[in-house]
Parts: sequence; structure tokens; C-alpha cells
Amino acid sequence: IASQLKRTFQREISAAFLFQHPILADLGAAIDALQQSQSEVIAKRSKISPIPLSCHQESMWLIDRLSPHAKLQYMVLYAYRIEGALDLSKLQKSLETIVSRHEMLRTCFIEKNGEPLQWIESKGRDFFLKFSKKSEKEALSFLYEKMSEGMDLSRLPL
Repeated sequence: IASQLKRTFQREISAAFLFQHPILADLGAAIDALQQSQSEVIAKRSKISPIPLSCHQESMWLIDRLSPHAKLQYMVLYAYRIEGALDLSKLQKSLETIVSRHEMLRTCFIEKNGEPLQWIESKGRDFFLKFSKKSEKEALSFLYEKMSEGMDLSRLPL
């Protein structure tokens, strides 16, 4: 019954939902309410960039202006050891796909007339740090050096 209702109303209806509404009139009202709540779709914004900062972004921007080194607390260093064969082109393509899907990974802050705004870079730009080190120790040292430089909120990648 749940699968037939799902096909008919094109909504996710579980068996538990049916048991929660055992009276047919109540089930109908619940499905109506479900359709109304699920049909409220957030419209895609027409303007990509620049757009106002969120409250958290504005806090980060303000911290950067007041104390540039304080933003280091937002930075986290991750390094992974990968053993075995690795297809670098597939890894690069996978990371590029992730970045293209998520605007926050392509966002930096700009100022226009003294007002901070977020700028979302279009897809396709290469944000990945390329380096070649002979040993794990050299690679980690390089990453720590890059991290100690901090980040410029107006330049990608953050």
C-alpha cells in the first residue's frame, strides 16, 4: 500500500506513516499536509555573485580585520596517507567535482564600497595545491609552512 501511495502521490510514504494514520480520512489529511510541506521548494537565486555575507561569514571577516592572526583558529590541517596504487587523474577529477558542486568551496570575500560581500567563483577553476616532495616528512613540513602563512579571505582557495 505504501509503495502504491508513493507512486500515486510522488511523495515518500513509509509503512510507519500508514500506521500513524490508520483512519482513511486522517491519512488523506496527512498526505495533503505532506504534499504542501514538500512542495515548498527553495528557489535558486538568480544572482550568483556578489551576495551579502552570512552572519558567520561576517564574523569571520570582522575577526580578520581586527586581528588577522585570529583566523588561524578556523584553519584545520588534514593529511592522509594513501597506500597502494593511486590514479591521480581520477583523484583530481573527483575533487574537482566536489568543488564544482559546493559553492562554499569556491567562495571568498570581497569589499565593495566598504561593504563585505561573498564572491562565488564559477566552476572549473583549479584550486588545488600542487607540490612534489620526496618524503612524507618533507610533505608535512610543506603543509605546515603553508598553514602558518594563514589565509587571505579575498583569495581562493581559502
